[in-house]
Amino acid sequence: MKKKNNLVVTKSNHLIEASYRLTLDEQRLVLSCIAQIDSRKAVPSSLTITADEFSEAYGVDIKSAYGQLKSATNNLYERDIKIKDEKLRTKERIRWVQRVKYYEGEGKVDLSFSDVVKSYLGELSTRFTSFKLKQVSSLQSVYSIRLFELLTQFQSLGERTIKVPELRTMLGIDEGKYDKFSGFKRRVVDPAVKELNAKTNFEVSYKPVRDGRAIGALEFSFKESDQLKLGLN
Repeated sequence: MKKKNNLVVTKSNHLIEASYRLTLDEQRLVLSCIAQIDSRKAVPSSLTITADEFSEAYGVDIKSAYGQLKSATNNLYERDIKIKDEKLRTKERIRWVQRVKYYEGEGKVDLSFSDVVKSYLGELSTRFTSFKLKQVSSLQSVYSIRLFELLTQFQSLGERTIKVPELRTMLGIDEGKYDKFSGFKRRVVDPAVKELNAKTNFEVSYKPVRDGRAIGALEFSFKESDQLKLGLN
């Protein structure tokens, strides 16, 4: 595995905008494996990450790295991704991985992405988003990580407007949870924006956009600061 500062995550924009929800441990394992992939080439049949590499990437002690890696493998095989193609008017549901194996006592994981997911990670030439793993390595919220990805996709513009229902879907929030905008704002959006401002090189703000009497969308504005902030785990 490459050194921490050289790890780059690249995903097809279809995957960036997909609907899914992973735990923090699962998200970190997936990102660590993606960071090993050369997005210009085919995805390897299997990827390996050790507790030492996990510890270095996320700044956690080695004992915690063992536990977090093991935790990440418990349910990852059951996690899915929902991808919607507006042009083709299709909805697709796929698994993240076709195989994940934890080596008890060794602190090592072998992971094989599903074939469809591989197509969103390798041999990419257009419509993809890249960022350094270290930019999200100290984030503690899965919502923060996902919002960072969604904003990075529009980094050249420095702004992005997302309809509230679409944002809820992309963040993998279950129907019926945080139905009221006040709860969604307080429990999801505000903490994510606060964490991005505190721990990444993004300076983010947003304002609600009304659709009649309701809040229909959020208009995010963001820019990259000169230095990556030292977020604490």
